[in-house]
Amino acid sequence: MPGIILACIPVVVVPFTIIFPSMQSYLLYFLPFGVAGAVVARIALFQIKRGGGTHNERNLALITYFLALSPVLYFCGLFTYQLLYP
Repeated sequence: MPGIILACIPVVVVPFTIIFPSMQSYLLYFLPFGVAGAVVARIALFQIKRGGGTHNERNLALITYFLALSPVLYFCGLFTYQLLYP
């Protein structure tokens, strides 16, 4: 459960950085929350793989993992675009 909370923080900020390009620098402050959420979800997936969880918990951990990494992927795409088209 903490992983989904950590993952939702940067997901809420990303639409504001898309709408208002002047706020793109603030995305750097929220990316660590997404990475931390992905790490927590990865730990949960390892524990579920060892037999310590149910199928529903596995689904929630997978959703959390990809939700947490989506702002990081947006940042990588934005950074690549700015490198290619300055």
